[in-house]
Amino acid sequence: MLQSIAEDAGYAPPETVQASRKKAWRWAALAAVLLLITLGSLFIAWRSSVRDSARVSIRTAILPPAGAAFNFFNAHSAPPEISPDGQKVVFRAISDGRPVLFVRSLTTDSPRLLAGTEDGRYPFWSPDSRGIGFFADGKIKKIEWSG
Repeated sequence: MLQSIAEDAGYAPPETVQASRKKAWRWAALAAVLLLITLGSLFIAWRSSVRDSARVSIRTAILPPAGAAFNFFNAHSAPPEISPDGQKVVFRAISDGRPVLFVRSLTTDSPRLLAGTEDGRYPFWSPDSRGIGFFADGKIKKIEWSG
């Protein structure tokens, strides 16, 4: 009777069963690693496409306001400064013979004079894009961009 069991086609020695289980485990581990790599690659591709679609390219020309002029060759001149949110720009121009600061939204064509910024130099934006700091009269001053 034992011999008939041993000769039965469904019987496998314990070493063969363990070897087949090890092979199955290796294949399952390999499949899991490949799945993780695929999912990670898809996630990275998705994140970069979302990040790229959020970027907006703006092309604009900044012209001096009517009756004003730029003077970039002055010791106190500074380049225009774009706000951290990318929506506005502040710049210095000579108006009525005196340097003043102007602000302009990049979605409009007309800059607006910032009152109280006479002799303002080196303007810079606050991190929240609501305030503008500048140097004048030997002090650091601050003004809201909306006036």
